[in-house]
Parts: sequence; C-alpha cells; structure tokens
Amino acid sequence: MKKFLKFIGVAILAGFFAVALTGCAPNQAQKSADTSLTNTPSSTGSTSTPAVISTPTQTQTTPQSTTFASPSKTSGCHESNGLPDSACTPGATNSAVTQDTIKSTICVSGYTATIRPATSYTNNLKTQQIVAYGYSDKSLSDYEEDHLIALELGGSPTDAGNLWPEPYNLTYSAKAKDKVENYLHSQVCGGSINLVDAQKEIATNWISVYTAHYGTISGGSSSDSDDAVTSSTSTGSSSSSIYTPAPTTINNGGYPAGTSGICNDGTYTKAVNHQGACSHHKGVKQWL
Repeated sequence: MKKFLKFIGVAILAGFFAVALTGCAPNQAQKSADTSLTNTPSSTGSTSTPAVISTPTQTQTTPQSTTFASPSKTSGCHESNGLPDSACTPGATNSAVTQDTIKSTICVSGYTATIRPATSYTNNLKTQQIVAYGYSDKSLSDYEEDHLIALELGGSPTDAGNLWPEPYNLTYSAKAKDKVENYLHSQVCGGSINLVDAQKEIATNWISVYTAHYGTISGGSSSDSDDAVTSSTSTGSSSSSIYTPAPTTINNGGYPAGTSGICNDGTYTKAVNHQGACSHHKGVKQWL
C-alpha cells in the first residue's frame, strides 16, 4: 500500500512539472499565427509604399534682353583701333525690343526709320563727344555719330552711352561696321542667333565679328568706306599712306593709279560706280 501511494505522489509531481514547462514556451502554432499576422500586410492597405519624389524638369529659356553698364566717365575718352572707349560708350538697348518682339520690331522692314533720332540731336551730341574723345579734328563731317548697338539690333536710339563719334578714316570704318550690323541682323531675324548674344557681340568687339566673316583689312582706310584714300599732297603721291598696297605708278593727272575721282575733303576714290562714291568724304568734287 505504501508503494502504491508513493507511486501516485511521483505521478502527480511529474504532472505539475509538465504543466509548468508548457506555460513557459509559446505554442508553436500560436507563434506561427502571430508571425503571420505581423508580416502580412493588411487587406485594407494600412501598410503603404513610400512615395517617390520626382525631380522637376528644368527647361531652357531664351534670354529676352540684356542690360549694359552706364557710362563711368564723360571725358578723357579714347578710341582704340576702331572701337569706342567702353567706359564712355558701353552700349545701351531699347526696352521695346526683346527676343519676343523682334518679329514686330527690328525684323519689320522700315522699323529703324521710325525710331531714328533727329540729326539735330545727334549732331549736338557728336559735337560734345568729339571733345570728350579728345579728337583734334573737330569737323562733324569726318565722323559718323554711330549707334554702338545698332538700331536694327535693338540698340537705344538716344542714350548717349550707345552713341559715339566714329571717325571715317579708320581701317575698320563705319561702312565695315554696317556690314557686321546687317549680318547680325539677318542672323537674329533668321533665328540663327538670339538677340542678346548679337547685342553683346557688337558691343564688345564688332571688329572680331567682321574679321571672322569677311577677313582682315590690311592697313589704310577700309575698302568698305567707299574706297576713298587719303592723299598726302594736293596732287597725290605714291606713298603707302594712300593705297594699301601702295601703287607703283602715278597716272597722267598726277593722282595715284586707279583713282577715279577726287572727294571734297581732299581724298581720292577708286569707286567704279558713281552712286555712293565719297559719301563719307563730303561728296565728289571731280571725276577723272
């Protein structure tokens, strides 16, 4: 009987230990269920995917206009190889002309005639600026009051910072600059170059544009300034100051070879056509 009771006691204790061990470890099925609930997104979409932030697309815009500095001085100016003093004549633009308005302004035939300033205004300014540039020759007819940024490129018609007395007797003369103005105008209106770039090119160094497209002018007066050549005496001379290259012969009249006429300011012209000859030299005095 005692052995039976002892056996019952041991069995009861073993049962208690089994229950205790079962309570300490989670049921494997329950554990799997819990894991499933933790890792599986809910059907209602409570677990969301992070939003993707897109980078804004950058678009290239064409500059509409540009602003040039105001003149920093009004005296002591110096022309340099056909270019004005940037401190006196930096250039200035017409606010009415932008890249968006070129088709209704500068690209319309006859537009510049509607905004060109009166001769009385430009001659008065020319007189002042000849003094400012320190020229010894005070004759107005020996200079063109030039718009550095041409009207056909959106230059200001009346701003003194865009006007200067350009001498006619330069190697790269006003006529040579006219070719650059016309070239850049055609490029702007044809869509090959934008307005702002053209304005910067002509205001910074128009001569570099000329040489890039038309070649270099070697010494003397530009052939684009109506072929006038300066004489060293009233009867002419064969010195290199007259022609480039210097002529090797003098014609029967005592004038440089190739001379077709005499201009009113004492220069000679080689012009073949009468129209436009001596136009910057007070006109033709005599045809030879």
